[in-house]
Amino acid sequence: MSNPKRTAKRFPMQLPVTVKYSNGGVHADSGRTENVSFGGIYFETSAKLMAGDKVELVLPVPAALCADGNGWVRCWAKVVWVESRQNGIMGVGAAVETYEVMPSQA
Repeated sequence: MSNPKRTAKRFPMQLPVTVKYSNGGVHADSGRTENVSFGGIYFETSAKLMAGDKVELVLPVPAALCADGNGWVRCWAKVVWVESRQNGIMGVGAAVETYEVMPSQA
């Protein structure tokens, strides 16, 4: 079922992601993307995030999309929704506010 609020096509991609967030201090956690679009990202993490939180995400650019197979994207996003998954994992939907492409991991 499609969501009428979505304007960008989502692409299923399982990629490692580093999640940086502030919750009484600066924290970093790892996770995995489930799908990515130009305007948003859905990922799983054990980080305890809430709707409205600002996050910094760093993930690799898939080799097929990167000339040297070694690029990274850092994006700043706002958490739109969170769902509890199994074993303390959270499913997180975030709207990308801005991003930059980097030649190597930050």
